[in-house]
Amino acid sequence: MTILTTSTDPQHINFQGRYLTADLIIITDEETKESVEINITTSIVDFYTQATGSFELIDGHSYRMEVITIISTERYTCFIDNMFCTDQVISEYSINNNKYTEKSVDKKYKIYE
Repeated sequence: MTILTTSTDPQHINFQGRYLTADLIIITDEETKESVEINITTSIVDFYTQATGSFELIDGHSYRMEVITIISTERYTCFIDNMFCTDQVISEYSINNNKYTEKSVDKKYKIYE
């Protein structure tokens, strides 16, 4: 799963696809089912293809991402993945952010070996 932010600045997506280059990404919002095509640039970075593009994403939404390579006017699917948009710091991300509070309870267990 690829995780991006709501920033409209260029963001990078690394993948290993069927082709070494790609021309566009089709992003489909899983909630609204709306699709948009975004032109991208690609480069090779550490054995991965790195796609760079500007995305307009909604915080908390999941997306289906399809990377497309165009060869002689024919479109070929290069890579498919799920994508999630969040502005939370990834190492601190929780799907329950600010929705649930944690209660600490002391539990004692006996383990018999």
